[in-house]
Amino acid sequence: MSDRLSLRLTWVREYLAGHCTGAAAATRCQLSLSQFRRCLRRFREAGAVGLQHRLRDRPSNHRAAPGLRERALTLCREHFFDCGPTLAAELLAERHQLVVQ
Repeated sequence: MSDRLSLRLTWVREYLAGHCTGAAAATRCQLSLSQFRRCLRRFREAGAVGLQHRLRDRPSNHRAAPGLRERALTLCREHFFDCGPTLAAELLAERHQLVVQ
């Protein structure tokens, strides 16, 4: 659990216990009052897991194609072992039509 998530969990519990106002808890969590209320609603629905980012543990939409990294590294080791990363990327794009970022 990250520090930010544990902080939010602490202040949500403080608010639910009646020890502070929603505005004070939102300020402590560095959220607006409406964002804090959304966090509170998700906490009531799903518990502490509801406070986590919903895209956590999912693959990125910008991930490279499977095997691209291995192919690029193999080509670099065979042909461009003495090049730096920028030149190697340029040569891969030019000679092997392999675009890496």
